[in-house]
Amino acid sequence: MREGLAEAARSAPVVVRTDRGAGGIEEGQERIGERAAAPIDPDGNVLSPAAWAAGVDRWLPSATDRAYVASLMGRVAEPGKFANWIAPPARGINNQPVDFAYVRFN
Repeated sequence: MREGLAEAARSAPVVVRTDRGAGGIEEGQERIGERAAAPIDPDGNVLSPAAWAAGVDRWLPSATDRAYVASLMGRVAEPGKFANWIAPPARGINNQPVDFAYVRFN
């Protein structure tokens, strides 16, 4: 098993993550750990590079999926208002009302 994994790791494309703030990388590979370079499917099977390329679109979110999720996340900056994708808290910090003005600009 280790020999097969080592061979897969040597033949896998090297992906270096450069978009830390973008919520992941499209190629789906992190460069952390012993198996970082091995193409592994969601079931834990070590794949050939061709098998990885054939299945990656089924396993990882597409650009369309990411755009849809981004469209759901609207900015809300009014006191007491919350974005539609999060639930408002039952109470504020230190049992203050939820719409308490924690910061004042004079």
